[in-house]
Amino acid sequence: SGGVVRGYGIFGRANTRTLYQEHRQQFGFGNVAVENDIQSSNYETSPGAVLTTNRATVDFAVRRGDSLSLGFTQQSQESSGFSTRNRTLSLADARSLDARTRSRIQVDYNGTEGTSFGTQTRRETVDVRVNEQRDLKRATLSLDYQRTIPIGEVQNFFGGSDRTPALT
Repeated sequence: SGGVVRGYGIFGRANTRTLYQEHRQQFGFGNVAVENDIQSSNYETSPGAVLTTNRATVDFAVRRGDSLSLGFTQQSQESSGFSTRNRTLSLADARSLDARTRSRIQVDYNGTEGTSFGTQTRRETVDVRVNEQRDLKRATLSLDYQRTIPIGEVQNFFGGSDRTPALT
């Protein structure tokens, strides 16, 4: 295991405070990493606001060359009359199906909520990305799919990065 904790503060009119923590731990099933960063009234980036970032990842021990991971990220910002919070939960899997076929799948849940002078907004989506590749010796066959799916009612939704199944 290993990690770091650091903090500092500048006191006066702004009262800038920063606290950062990172920890990594190895277990029999894989590796776990946790990271937290809190900045309050940082005179360089966000005077008068509190910025918080939290991350956690679990990388599971699977066959050599393959990977399976779960992740969580949350970012928030709060200041007078305004707050926002973004969350992402992710699942990523990459593996060899046989000696010439490779598969990558990633699914991300994204949630955003915010308040601005009493008006609340909320948006939730799921991003799905799939890539399958097959080595044909003289060429590579690739199948790609990418889609952003809204959850519930999402106003002004545009899935601009969507990619219908594409075989190249």
